[in-house]
Amino acid sequence: MFKKKSVLMVISLASGLFGAILLYLHNIERDKILQDRLFLVAAAKSVAAQQVLGDKHLQIIEVPVAFAPKGAVAKKEQAVLLGRKCLLPLEAGQIILWNYIDIGNAGYSLASRIKVGMRAMTLSVDKVTGMETMLQPGHRLDVLATFNQPGEKRRLVTRTLLQNLIVLAVGNDRYAGDYATLTLQVTPDQAELLAFAEKATELRFVLRSENDVESRSETSLIDFDNFLHAKKNAINETKNVRAKVVYE
Repeated sequence: MFKKKSVLMVISLASGLFGAILLYLHNIERDKILQDRLFLVAAAKSVAAQQVLGDKHLQIIEVPVAFAPKGAVAKKEQAVLLGRKCLLPLEAGQIILWNYIDIGNAGYSLASRIKVGMRAMTLSVDKVTGMETMLQPGHRLDVLATFNQPGEKRRLVTRTLLQNLIVLAVGNDRYAGDYATLTLQVTPDQAELLAFAEKATELRFVLRSENDVESRSETSLIDFDNFLHAKKNAINETKNVRAKVVYE
């Protein structure tokens, strides 16, 4: 009798321990799921049906990956919404899904996305190399130019031409896949510079972090004379830099 009670007690303790382990593992898995997060676009205020969206209607919220609805608009895609109609009424804080948005031409205006005093300039991608299939509206980039410097030696040089330009559009429709054109927001002076550089130089895009909006006041000119020195500086700059992976 005593032996039977001992066996039952051991089984009971083992069951309790097993349950505690399962609960512990469940909590770990739950915490891990909640740690993985996405940045999504949501309504900043109540939006009426057929409202053309602008910056004032949108905000960015952070959501656990497990709770993100299918078809939600990611932070990096926010610029695509500007100037487009919202087909359904939205409440403040409501996550915006692509099927809420009129992605056709109706209600869409590139001009409505250009800041006052700025211009939209379209470049042919076959004349501009770098990031051809990776750029999306809202991205920020620098433009490098490589050319033969005029003079007796006509040396080949590369220089940062423009910094922190905003991508307004890619191709005719970002949903069509590859694109042949890229539209940037520029000042009138920058537009003139790009128009000349597109004809006279080889241009290359350099994608920036979305949090990096500072422009260097001085940029170096790279040629064969200082190439090795510039390479050494570039290596030293990256020694303490670690890549941060985030969900978008």
